[in-house]
Amino acid sequence: MRTFLKLNLISMLYAITFFILTELLVNVYRLERLSGYEHMNTLIDGVMLIIMILAPVAFYYLTQRLLRQRKSKYAAAFLWIPYYVLAIGAFALMLPLTDPQEQPLPAAGLIIIALGLLLPVLITMINVATTIHSDAKGSGTRTRHF
Repeated sequence: MRTFLKLNLISMLYAITFFILTELLVNVYRLERLSGYEHMNTLIDGVMLIIMILAPVAFYYLTQRLLRQRKSKYAAAFLWIPYYVLAIGAFALMLPLTDPQEQPLPAAGLIIIALGLLLPVLITMINVATTIHSDAKGSGTRTRHF
């Protein structure tokens, strides 16, 4: 049961990270209007770059710490999807688009689809890296008998 909860926690964190990135991508005009800051594109690009650099490192250590050698960690590559859909639905209910000028550009949807297709690959790469690191770390400490 603990493994199930840990796996869902990591999947939820993947979804929240992806949700933040996609909402920053499509809500530039809203953020600019609400904050009054004219150079919001530059700020959002910087924040997105920081998230894209720090998130994989954080998820590597989190996966290594919580799920270690369990093969169930590979399920996180697809378990993030329901959490992402719930976050998008909750955001749309809480903050609906009221101004037609704040509609995101049509190309933003294609970018989000492409990123959504690449995210399972990234998650799998992180999980493989944690497995390789755990195997390399553990191979010197125990002896295998055939």
